[in-house]
Amino acid sequence: MISAIREWLCSIVICTLFLSILRAMLPEGAVKQVGNFTGGLLLLLCVLSPLLHLDGLSSEFNFSEYRSDFEEQQKLWAEDGERALTQRIEEETESYISDKANAIGAEVSVSVETEKRKDGIIVPTMVHLTGPYVSELSVCIQQELGIPPERQVWDEENR
Repeated sequence: MISAIREWLCSIVICTLFLSILRAMLPEGAVKQVGNFTGGLLLLLCVLSPLLHLDGLSSEFNFSEYRSDFEEQQKLWAEDGERALTQRIEEETESYISDKANAIGAEVSVSVETEKRKDGIIVPTMVHLTGPYVSELSVCIQQELGIPPERQVWDEENR
C-alpha cells in the first residue's frame, strides 16, 4: 500500500518537472496555450491515475479479509465476555447464598451452575450445597433466586 502511494507521488513529481521544462521551451502564443492545456490534462491524468487502477489497489488491500478477521475477533471478544459474565454471576450467587446461610446459622459450601436463556440472559439454574439440609435456606433460594427445590442438590454426607 505504501509502495503504491510512493509510486503515485513520484509519477506526479516527474510529470510536473517534465511539464515545467516543456513549458519553458514552448514559444509564446497559441502553441504555448495548447501546450499548457495539454500539460494540464496530462498532470490531471497523473493525479487521478490511482482511480484508473483500482483493481491493483484493491488486490493489495483486501477489505473482505480484514472484515472477516474483525468479525472473528469480535466473536472471540463476545465469547470471552460471556464466560466472564457467567463466572461473575456464579460467584455472586454463591456469595449471596453463603451470606444467607451464615445469617441463618447454617454451615454450607455452595456451588452454582448457570444457563443462558433463549433471550440471551444468563441465570443461575442449579445449586449444589454441601452441608446439613436447612429448609429455611432452601425456601430462601427458591423465593429469592427462583431455583426450585428439585434443582437444589444437598450433599449432607461430604461436609
